[in-house]
Amino acid sequence: MFEIRMQNLLRIIIASGGTPALPVRADWPVHKALVWIGTQSARNGSGLDDLISTFPDPTVGIAVVGATEGLRALVDQGYLALHGNGYTAQWRVDETAAAAARRDLMREDLVTARLLIQAGQRLATWASTALKNADKAAGSWGSTVSGPTPTVRQPPVLALL
Repeated sequence: MFEIRMQNLLRIIIASGGTPALPVRADWPVHKALVWIGTQSARNGSGLDDLISTFPDPTVGIAVVGATEGLRALVDQGYLALHGNGYTAQWRVDETAAAAARRDLMREDLVTARLLIQAGQRLATWASTALKNADKAAGSWGSTVSGPTPTVRQPPVLALL
């Protein structure tokens, strides 16, 4: 039951912010957006903070329970499709499914809808940053040049008699 609600929450957040793609190798933008929803929802009383349960995680910092499973479910449904490979691989959002998710957003009350749109915009920004960083990392990894001269010269070894 919880994964289904988390899956719908992710679907609406991704669509409402206009996120075109998510990085495959980094889930931190999704977790960060969900944590933001939890804190803001607790402030304004929209009720979404009941869905958000967090725990410390070494890969994303603060992770949300069910977020990774929700993303996997969206991939299985075809809402997110794999595009590219390696560092630059990304999950592209299906536009027809995103339009249906935006229609679901219009069924929410005003406070919740505003919160979901703001979280979606933040997710789009963070996902764009993660994709840009992955693109730069992929480009710089192949262009590393090492010369024959070490960067730090070591003193000659002394012979002890």
